[in-house]
Amino acid sequence: DINYKYLTNGLQSLKEIPSSSVNFVFSNAVLEHIKEDEFIPTIKEIKRVLKESGVSSHDVDLRDHLGKSLNHLRFSENFWMRDIIYNSGFYTNRLRFSEIIKVFKDLGFKYEMKDLQKFNSLPISKDKLDRKFRDFSEDDLLVSSFQILLFRDGKAE
Repeated sequence: DINYKYLTNGLQSLKEIPSSSVNFVFSNAVLEHIKEDEFIPTIKEIKRVLKESGVSSHDVDLRDHLGKSLNHLRFSENFWMRDIIYNSGFYTNRLRFSEIIKVFKDLGFKYEMKDLQKFNSLPISKDKLDRKFRDFSEDDLLVSSFQILLFRDGKAE
């Protein structure tokens, strides 16, 4: 017998789930849409609700969702956070691969990378990116998507 619940209110939904009560959390092209200021609290909540042996699986698409490129990294933070973008259906938090992995590690997750996709070359030259993104390594910017398993406790990288 499978006991599941489909939740759609993001951080608020997670806060309603009892601690250590979930075996499995799954998302597909969701983490990149979490508002940047809610990203760490959301990942903390996922860890809180997972049982000790719980697993969380995430497919993350780091490309812009209109052109499947890095066009979203061209815009300033000031522009990107305007209501017309922030509350649109195509907003992404623009967190890069290294930043997301750092959050997982800092919160104590062990992880297993299941898939890592990269652009063959940068689809946009670094000098066309907003200053905020120019200091990222080319290798980091080349990551277009990834699938990762997070373990609350137990398995190592």
